Amino acid sequence: ADLSTKPAFDGLVELGREYQLEDAKEALNNKIAELEQLDSALYTEDSYAAFKAELDRVKSEASDSLTLEDAESLLAALETAETGLVTKLDAAKEELNNKIAELEAIDLSGYTEESAAAFRAALALAKSTADDPGLTVEAIESLLIDLEKAKNDLVEATDPTEGLIKIIKGNDGTWTQNSKDGLSFTSNAEFDDFLKVMVDGKDLDPSNYTVAEGSTVVTLKADYLATLSVGKHTIAIVSKSGTAGTTFTINAAESGGDVEESTK
Repeated sequence: ADLSTKPAFDGLVELGREYQLEDAKEALNNKIAELEQLDSALYTEDSYAAFKAELDRVKSEASDSLTLEDAESLLAALETAETGLVTKLDAAKEELNNKIAELEAIDLSGYTEESAAAFRAALALAKSTADDPGLTVEAIESLLIDLEKAKNDLVEATDPTEGLIKIIKGNDGTWTQNSKDGLSFTSNAEFDDFLKVMVDGKDLDPSNYTVAEGSTVVTLKADYLATLSVGKHTIAIVSKSGTAGTTFTINAAESGGDVEESTK
């Protein structure tokens, strides 16, 4: 082989590397200049801080003595740092979508219809706006405030009968003719407030029932129940604090038993 041409070839290779190095340095300096123009106000504080730290490191190492490998490595580091930047708009959109997902999971069955309706309206507005290409950070912040308010304004529904005087035990009771047991009903009224008992809308003589404490327990006596006709009847326990009422049913005696014809 003719080795006389090798020095010339090596010189061309070296020249080529020098051109590559100059191109890499130029690309690095251009990238630094480009990234220095970024507006920090557009990015989240944490992501911009990490990016700026890497930019400052690259700038401090970008000297005339760089090798081709160094220049390419620094350029790659800048591109990675740029990729890690998170705009405030993207962060706000992610927060909005997370909030929507969180609120969609709320079971509204335990809240008043009025507050649930307001909550649904706020959630529907946020969902319809979330994909708007013209959405701004300020608009998202406003939506988040409205969603949080709608959540906080939800009012737990209460039992509409809570606090009212009512039968709490013995509702829709039944009694079968010839039974020796009476039929009991419990009102949540205070025992000391008891006034009287009414059956089928008429005052009942106290001899036909007993009344006991806890809260107010009225027991219709078997002898009295035997006088009532087969079928449904009403009972009301009247107290100073209110009236608790329900129905009860008299069943005919079982077949084979001595069924006395009852009267009301």
